[in-house]
Amino acid sequence: MLLQEISIGCWLNYRYDSFVDSECLSSRAGKLNWYCTACQDNSYCSSLVAGDAGVVFGFEGRGGGGFAVKAGGKDDVTKSNIVWKSQVAGRISSPLYADGNLYVISGGMVSCLDAESGKAHYQSRLAGGETSPQASPPPTPPKEDQSQRGTGGGQGEGARASGRRGGGGGGMGGQDYASPVAGDGKLFYVSRGGDFYVIQLGTEFKRLAVNRVTTDKEDFSATPAISNEQIIARSDKHLYCIGATKK
Repeated sequence: MLLQEISIGCWLNYRYDSFVDSECLSSRAGKLNWYCTACQDNSYCSSLVAGDAGVVFGFEGRGGGGFAVKAGGKDDVTKSNIVWKSQVAGRISSPLYADGNLYVISGGMVSCLDAESGKAHYQSRLAGGETSPQASPPPTPPKEDQSQRGTGGGQGEGARASGRRGGGGGGMGGQDYASPVAGDGKLFYVSRGGDFYVIQLGTEFKRLAVNRVTTDKEDFSATPAISNEQIIARSDKHLYCIGATKK
């Protein structure tokens, strides 16, 4: 995988030898500034996220493994700019950077890593949502926090521990599609089958809630958005606005 940079961003590029590289181009001249070999894999779906001090993070898919790259330099910076590599795997869901930590969700698992060293704080399984006939109350809406960064690309989880499956079909049920978002000191994530998870941000795993907004079979493949203390989520059938009840 080849990681390349522009003055306004970074992206990944595949080569025929299955290495995924990172590249960077000048936004003015369109010339290559630097590149580095980040990891070896035949599949990469998630987006990169930027942390502090000009470091870019990525997590590959089927082969497993994450990496941190210091942006900048000239030509091949593989030996000089790779900060760390990790065996924690991603898939389609993009990682989330918040308060010096990285959160990766894949295959029904959530992992938290120290962004500076790549050391894993925890790796825990997301439990299934409620199975009662009536839907659980929606999660408490967060306050928007601009200091916590993630990317909206990606889509959500299909087959979960509870055995329910979203409406995606096509043999895609085991993949995480939606990306996590953060606000009010919490991580919010929706599985493909419609389970909304609320997890406390920090170095210890603490699941605060898991709720559903519908008992219908719907496919939640889009990353939710946070605005004005409300969560906006979309399925293949409906658009949901989750917020506190006004008295």
